[in-house]
Amino acid sequence: MAKTWRFCRRCGGRVPPGARCGCSRRDRGGEPWRSAYRDPAWPRARQAVLGRQGGRCAACGAAIAVMRGGSWSTLPGAGVHHVVPLRSGGTNDPANLAGLCGRCHARADAELRRRDLGRP
Repeated sequence: MAKTWRFCRRCGGRVPPGARCGCSRRDRGGEPWRSAYRDPAWPRARQAVLGRQGGRCAACGAAIAVMRGGSWSTLPGAGVHHVVPLRSGGTNDPANLAGLCGRCHARADAELRRRDLGRP
């Protein structure tokens, strides 16, 4: 017996059996700041930050990226962090970015969440 299509509870669109609806990925539910990641300046700023830091974490100094074919590739878990988050009016300017290892990035994000909630 073939499985039947279902309807997404969020957008009402038809979804094939075993699949997830793409509605949350399409509109991101009121997060317009995410479009900054589609800006062509974002990859250049990311590369500038990783180069400025020599592929090292800004907080602890651990290796976070390696140079491959003339550009920096981040290691698993590492990333580039927005000091002032995009949702709070931050930009993709390299001065607002810091390359962090996974552990330091998680710590920085947790600190931002605590601050957003008004906790010490």
